[in-house]
Amino acid sequence: MRVQSLEAFGVHRDLLRAWENNYSKKLLPVQAEAACAGKVLAGTSLIAYAPTGAGKTIVGEMEAMHAATVLYGADLIDAAVGALIGGALLVPLLGTLQIC
Repeated sequence: MRVQSLEAFGVHRDLLRAWENNYSKKLLPVQAEAACAGKVLAGTSLIAYAPTGAGKTIVGEMEAMHAATVLYGADLIDAAVGALIGGALLVPLLGTLQIC
């Protein structure tokens, strides 16, 4: 699954570009699972636990971006995208998803 495919879930284009630049153009399995089956971009909370390097950080960023959009709207998303592009990472995780 490609990062750009997350636009169908309402993810801001600038954020998608930041994720591609900071991570990869292709989602890792834990990321694709969280987005599709875990429905993290639809507001479902989860905790992702997987080995180091499996892609948990972007899952937290997905959840943070959804929560920020619901609570504060697009202005906060624009600020967060700017922070992400500058190297800051957003990592709150709340429900459960296991990838082994």
